[in-house]
This record gives sequence, structure tokens and C-alpha cells, in this order.
Amino acid sequence: MESGMFITDEDGNEWQYELKTDPEQAMFWSTHRIKKSEIKILNCPDRAKAAELRQMLAEAFEIERKLLASND
Repeated sequence: MESGMFITDEDGNEWQYELKTDPEQAMFWSTHRIKKSEIKILNCPDRAKAAELRQMLAEAFEIERKLLASND
């Protein structure tokens, strides 16, 4: 398996993705809200499935951002 970031969907399929934030360091900031347009699904030819995965990731990142911000 390649290195990188992966998400597993409800069917158990694994999908590789990457974040393309501007600036690149923004992905580590607790104040930066990851946008769906910054999430790139690399190995998914189906646009509808890729959109579903981006939505799942965006929601998970927002939950994590809020948790980190509350701990600051």
C-alpha cells in the first residue's frame, strides 16, 4: 500500500486523498477551515463517490478543528 492519507468508506473500500491548502501550512492551523475544494480524492473515478468522500472528510476535519480550538 502506498504511503499517504486514506479514508475508508462504509463499504470498507479504501480511498487515497491529499489536502491542497493555500498556503500549504494552513492544513495544520486550528483556525483554518478545510474546504471541500481543498480535498483531492486520488483514486476515485466516480465523481459522485468522490463528492461523498470529500463531504465525509470535510465534516471530520471540522469536528477535529473544533476540538483542537476548544483545547487552546
